[in-house]
Amino acid sequence: MYKKAQSQIITTVLIILLVLAGIVIVWQVVNSTVQSGADQIEAQSGCLGFEMGITNVTATTDTVTLRPNKDIAGYRVYVDGSLVVDAGSTAVTSHGTTTSTDPDNSTDNIATGQEVTTAGLVGSTWCDGVNKETA
Repeated sequence: MYKKAQSQIITTVLIILLVLAGIVIVWQVVNSTVQSGADQIEAQSGCLGFEMGITNVTATTDTVTLRPNKDIAGYRVYVDGSLVVDAGSTAVTSHGTTTSTDPDNSTDNIATGQEVTTAGLVGSTWCDGVNKETA
């Protein structure tokens, strides 16, 4: 009878240890998933409410005038989805304006009828400028 009781105690302890090991494994998976999601949310939160107004597009001189509603550390200009200007280190203050010019004046990057879009560097995240303008 003594051995039977001892066997039941050992079995119970092993079951408890297996349950604890299972909990630890599940916790590791859940914790890493939640942490990864939280990091992505934090990175994207700077883009909430961000808009980069396009106040003027001039196809003949390949210039685009921009006006962000948040401080930005840089900007990009796209024409029909292709990157035309990458001013990644040109800061613009909130509600200030900047005029982007074609860095290579030998090519006509903006033609009449093309769609111009932008992106702004808010913190360390590139955010879509939301607004579109047709040249």
